[in-house]
Amino acid sequence: MKKGFARPLLLRGNVVYSDGSSRDRYVLVKNGIIESVTRVRPALSEDAVFVKTDREDWIFPGLLDLHTHSAYNLLPLWSSDLAPFNNRFEWRSNASYRERVRGSYKKINTRENRATLAVFAELQAVAGGTVVLQESTDMEKDVSHKNRTLICRDTADVRDLLIDTNQIILSVVDFFRPDSKMGLPSPVARSLSAYSKGCAKGTLLATLAHVAEGRSGFGSDRGVDPYSRREFETFIRHPAFKDAGAVSASLLSIIHGCGIDVRNAEHMKFLRERNVSIVWSPVSNLLLYGDTLDVETLINEGINVALGSDWSPSGSKHVWD
Repeated sequence: MKKGFARPLLLRGNVVYSDGSSRDRYVLVKNGIIESVTRVRPALSEDAVFVKTDREDWIFPGLLDLHTHSAYNLLPLWSSDLAPFNNRFEWRSNASYRERVRGSYKKINTRENRATLAVFAELQAVAGGTVVLQESTDMEKDVSHKNRTLICRDTADVRDLLIDTNQIILSVVDFFRPDSKMGLPSPVARSLSAYSKGCAKGTLLATLAHVAEGRSGFGSDRGVDPYSRREFETFIRHPAFKDAGAVSASLLSIIHGCGIDVRNAEHMKFLRERNVSIVWSPVSNLLLYGDTLDVETLINEGINVALGSDWSPSGSKHVWD
């Protein structure tokens, strides 16, 4: 998804670098792509747009955080004596998590505090160069579109992204959950139905879904989490994802995907044929599960990989972090 600017754009100002320092530089953008960042002003065509920022302004990278639970990002890092866990369902039922993370969040996320917390979370994201968040709190729902205030763009509201309002970006927490009796992946009917209906109507601009989050076995001697592997294989065999063309058109991105076997030809073929991307959250994976995906191999196999911060209790407050 990219909205190109028809004319070349040249920005001058304090460009912020990855170490936090800033330098007076020229940033040249052509066709939606940053072409150069230079100390000397580049030659420009006559139709170029030149913008010089004020002395106290800064130019940040415009980062897209496609996996974040930003409303939790005011909480401190959570640690448990039981970590590393095998998969996301283990720590979700952990007593320490329920008290210190979920419980703390419920206490402060009152109706009176909700807008303030959302502003705080989005200001943190903007300070890290974020311009688009996944599913941020909808602060503008009680305000008209014409007059609403915007801090950080939000995948939950396509109006923020200047996109046709007949389309949606679908975010899914779970397509599958373990069956309580057998520990096998059980379909979540509501999530799968929303995805299938969106595919059939052609209304899915993109889909972001948590799939197979757990121990990957890469970089550790503990091996892959059996449930996470089963969940991914259940996912690739489910009828909702059989039509390669429909899945490709839905621009499906898997969040985490730790159950993927990068050496399994069937797994790689499924991802490539359906143009499925991966949203990688390495800090969260390492803290919760002690390992993470082999993204170098995924990239070498032609799979698109993006970074996502997840959240501050077990991840990062923004992508730059």
